[in-house]
Amino acid sequence: MEGGYSACDCLDWRDEDGRTPLFYACYAGQLECVKYLLKSVVSAGGDLYGDTVLHAATTSGNTAGITLLLQSGCVKVDDRNHTRLTCAHVAPNVETLTFLGEQCEADLLATDTEERMPLAYACLRNDVESIHYLCKKHPDFVDYADVRGNTPLHVAAWLGLQEAVEVLITYLPSIALYITNEDGQNAAELARSNGNEDVAAFLDSVMAAAETRTNRNLEVWTTALKGL
Repeated sequence: MEGGYSACDCLDWRDEDGRTPLFYACYAGQLECVKYLLKSVVSAGGDLYGDTVLHAATTSGNTAGITLLLQSGCVKVDDRNHTRLTCAHVAPNVETLTFLGEQCEADLLATDTEERMPLAYACLRNDVESIHYLCKKHPDFVDYADVRGNTPLHVAAWLGLQEAVEVLITYLPSIALYITNEDGQNAAELARSNGNEDVAAFLDSVMAAAETRTNRNLEVWTTALKGL
């Protein structure tokens, strides 16, 4: 080839973001190209941001591409980029996320540099079905807070995502409604400070109902103790 470049050099070419033809084939879901390139390229390393070809395939929801990459051994399911995001963080929908969790055994509790799990990212994209899946999968981590003390409920409330909020509270103990972040705000207060009054009012009503139930239980327990 003219200029001293071989065919393999072209296949390993990188653009200004450090992305190869294999990266783009994975992102576009071009499976035949992916198969060919996996046989031909020397390296499947990450781009300038640390995103791997697995991140690319996952972002597009391409489960067949994910399978090819993992079977080739060029990547591992929990490989991280420079902000420590795994494929579970960037999965765009519940189908892809479930495939990763159930078929590929991805770590659904992996945390990024801000200590955010995939559940927080499902809230960020208002992916209600993925929120359901992750809450059912790991119910003890639904109120896991990031480095700033924000739980997934804080994230959903901050964005004014009432449906996501409604799903989260079905998995949370009442006490989790009162968790405060580093600014001293619970989810309702954070929603209100960001102009999401409907979500704030909804959370206020949930907390009021929880307090009423607690008071009734206390009355029952007190009456029972007096009868002993």
